[in-house]
Amino acid sequence: MLRAPVGHPGLGPTFTCPPGQWAAPRRTPGADDMEQTPSGHLSTFPLLVCLGELLADLVPETTKDHDILPRSYHAHLGGAPANVAAAAAHFGLPSALFANVGSDPLGQALIQTLAHMGVDTRGVRVDPHHPTPITLVSLSPQGERSFTFYRFDTADAHLQPDSLDLPLLSQARCLHVGSVSLSRNPARSATLAAVHTARAHGLSVSFDPNLRLALWPDETTARQAIETLLPLAHLVKVSLEELAWLTGLPLAEAVPSHTTPPPDNLFIQAETLRRHWQIPLLLVTLGHRGCTWHSARGAGWIPGFSVATVDTTGAGDVFVASVLSQWLLSSAAAANPSSPATDSTQQDVLALPAPPEQTAPPRRDAASDLPASCVKQAYPLDLSAWPVHQLECLLATANAAAALSTTRHGAVSALPAWPDVCALAQANRIHPADPRPR
Repeated sequence: MLRAPVGHPGLGPTFTCPPGQWAAPRRTPGADDMEQTPSGHLSTFPLLVCLGELLADLVPETTKDHDILPRSYHAHLGGAPANVAAAAAHFGLPSALFANVGSDPLGQALIQTLAHMGVDTRGVRVDPHHPTPITLVSLSPQGERSFTFYRFDTADAHLQPDSLDLPLLSQARCLHVGSVSLSRNPARSATLAAVHTARAHGLSVSFDPNLRLALWPDETTARQAIETLLPLAHLVKVSLEELAWLTGLPLAEAVPSHTTPPPDNLFIQAETLRRHWQIPLLLVTLGHRGCTWHSARGAGWIPGFSVATVDTTGAGDVFVASVLSQWLLSSAAAANPSSPATDSTQQDVLALPAPPEQTAPPRRDAASDLPASCVKQAYPLDLSAWPVHQLECLLATANAAAALSTTRHGAVSALPAWPDVCALAQANRIHPADPRPR
């Protein structure tokens, strides 16, 4: 059920960056601030910091018809925030993870895997007293996943507020969190401390509730904790089921195919949630049917892609990582005076009227009216203020990335190459802006 918001998420300042650079750190980093990545390149401060659980997903190997139990399981890096950090690094966005793992071999292997993928692991702490968590993944014949959590007093719930690398966080541009880290203390306190620090330093906050009620003491505690973060986030991504749970309204009618627009009640539910918590940009993912976006300027649907799905584990995390990668890397050059995104363009965008108070906002169904190409431009860090065509192009690309990630087993191990993402997006008459110069 909806409750009164505890605050209004004012947007942080637009960040500036000299032409040709990813970011403009608040101070010039010295040699001590730089470290060698596995690829041999020097990296400074990340643009994205993710905070939350780092664990191992045990995914069953394909079994024969007469097998009752899987013959073997493959271990994959898991945990939604870790997946987002790894996928973002894969897509070219300098990323870091704040997490807690056990001092066991599994924890060490997860840290090494992240480092190998280019994720900054300075914020990953090793806990000698608690084990690394494990999740057992079960897959339906259609590739839909369910989870069994082995998380009794595990290291992720013991992330301490005083262990956070706050100077590293303050140099970033966005903090991404989920709700699993809110389910137990002291990780809950650490998550809230990071969010408040991020906002105090002008960072944007991205929030994916990623609801897993089995990990919470009770549903009331889960709702209260998630509702604490909703008004603090600038970008919120929810699934269709999470949207219904958060609003207390009936689940919106399922969309039969990736080419059929969502029903009106989905847009009404999403606008109810967005208005109540004053969320600048709300994204609702619909699986293979794509996603919808909702802001004060309107709403729209971006269709998905039909692919040969074998495992949907982590698809939502790949979607989020693609959104954040394109957003943050494109926004890094927003202060470039030669950018096509001029002041007059931004004034025109911000002057668009808000939707009527008692009705669903104007809709744009993107299946047929998106331009054949989206101009590669730099826009401000406030994603909700982007021109609609560029926002929809970004989301179509994120849909393509998520779709391709379901064609192989695992989350991080199934990450698609960016040229393949572009090719799939272009096949739907979308020309995404490459988030990483070649």
